[in-house]
Amino acid sequence: MTSQSLLALVLTLLVTGCGGGGVSTGSNSTGDGSALLPVGPLSLPTPSVTGDSTSISARTSNQGHGIDPGETWEDHRYFLNPHPEPGFRTIAGLRYTILGRSDGITYGQAKAGPTDTLDVDFIGDHWLLLPHELRAILERGGKAWTYRLLEDPSGDDRITVYTDWASNHCPTANTACGGHRLLALKKSRWFENGALVTDLATWYRGRSIGVPVDKDQAYFAAHEMGHVLGLSHDGSSRGERVSSLSPYRLMGKGYNGHEIVVPHESELVDLAGKGYTRAGDYPDGSPDNPFETYSYAAWGEWAEWGVKVVRELSFSVSSPAVDNLRFDAFVEGPRSTEPLGQGEYTWRGSLLAVDTLTAEPVRGRATIELSGQGGTVSFDDLTTVKYIEGPDADDWRESSLEYEVRLDQDRLRFTDDGNRVVGEFHGPNHEEAAGTLNDQVNRIAGAFGGKL
Repeated sequence: MTSQSLLALVLTLLVTGCGGGGVSTGSNSTGDGSALLPVGPLSLPTPSVTGDSTSISARTSNQGHGIDPGETWEDHRYFLNPHPEPGFRTIAGLRYTILGRSDGITYGQAKAGPTDTLDVDFIGDHWLLLPHELRAILERGGKAWTYRLLEDPSGDDRITVYTDWASNHCPTANTACGGHRLLALKKSRWFENGALVTDLATWYRGRSIGVPVDKDQAYFAAHEMGHVLGLSHDGSSRGERVSSLSPYRLMGKGYNGHEIVVPHESELVDLAGKGYTRAGDYPDGSPDNPFETYSYAAWGEWAEWGVKVVRELSFSVSSPAVDNLRFDAFVEGPRSTEPLGQGEYTWRGSLLAVDTLTAEPVRGRATIELSGQGGTVSFDDLTTVKYIEGPDADDWRESSLEYEVRLDQDRLRFTDDGNRVVGEFHGPNHEEAAGTLNDQVNRIAGAFGGKL
């Protein structure tokens, strides 16, 4: 059979259903309608960490974890001062809005990239039960559209999508189907024997079409999100193409090679005609078009310290999306140039960090106590922000962390034996101390600082 005749056969097998196309796979092996529990705990792989005392950076893949940093880093109400103050400060290339002050330390929040685009808030009894790798696919399917949109027709910058995970809400042959604010997923098409489908034989029984399955999953997720936003299939009721653009449109009623995982410009024009407000291009990580970035920082008179999470999510018309998370922690400001004198010193301040196990922000009190040749650095009242149908404050899995540190020979820096804590002094009279935390056992990375 030629590739053209095979493609024609696949096209004839596509059905319209309630909005999403799919190829019939025969019997339903998991059609009892019960929800699947997540496949394993939510846990990012151990990131690779690089850096020195003034900055550390870790990068890990988000392909299988479905983490959207906007859920826990966007809203500061449960994490920092709930009443922002007038004013801004630029640190490490980001512009921070002042959130408040405490004990001589100012706190700020910064965002960059497409953080103000239309946000898809997935909810429903089934969303938090979905296996994480499926949530990752659906999150990227939403971002394929919303990175290019600012507001919906009513002027809102967030749309709520109810997810359903069952067997009876989609036509027999459909993988998923989308409608107004509803995304229904056909369990038997995504999972077999409790595991995410990764072989073509399950998706296309007995048909070798030579297309990697990850492209198909991305295609179906993004295609159904187009229906959620209000777009119909590109074609007549018989599936005939209506224009020369049809083969290149994500909503095309047809196979499309399943290489199309981002909307065509004409489809964004269609959404603008429906009342959506368009945004700019997809982020590429350049200074003028940065990736999605959220950050918290603090500063005293001399030192500045902070942490940020960057979602390096990029789209291509002809390949699956690349989705990495990068965690950065930094310390800036003029360092002390004279050795720390003998005596007892205590600096008090804060820790701003990221849980590299879950990508959630962590905050706590920091205390640096030094005398003689060393001392301790401790972090107490550790709090994180979790997302359970909305952000909420919660105690971190450890209430406190403590590290024994020693001064280096010139008494300008301090570190523990494992180089997990590395700090320095700031100001002409060592008025402030700051440093970075990189504890790969406890899976936390961040920056801290304090004042005498």
